Amino acid sequence: HMPFLIHRRSEDRMISVKGKGRIIGLLPGKGYELVEIDIVPGDRILFFTDCILECRNASGALFSEDLFHSLIRTCRDMSAEELVELIPSHLAGWSGNRGVFEDDLTLIVADVK
Repeated sequence: HMPFLIHRRSEDRMISVKGKGRIIGLLPGKGYELVEIDIVPGDRILFFTDCILECRNASGALFSEDLFHSLIRTCRDMSAEELVELIPSHLAGWSGNRGVFEDDLTLIVADVK
């Protein structure tokens, strides 16, 4: 699964955080890693499924990490709720799929106060 992102808005820097281990809940047993990272007021944390980065347009191009990061930066002043509403509609417009995605789309956005 995808790493989660921290948009350190104070520095306009994207931090990708990926732990090693299994997908949670898929297989029994251990094998998970604890990852600790500092967060600061103003950080925006994004948890998302691969549907976002694997969304394709009519030409077959992937939405990509670069496009996703650019969208997050462009929308830095939106509330977390507004961003959660915007991303699926932006993907639908970009891909031309009218909101019908080939995979599940899950997005959680949290702003650190």
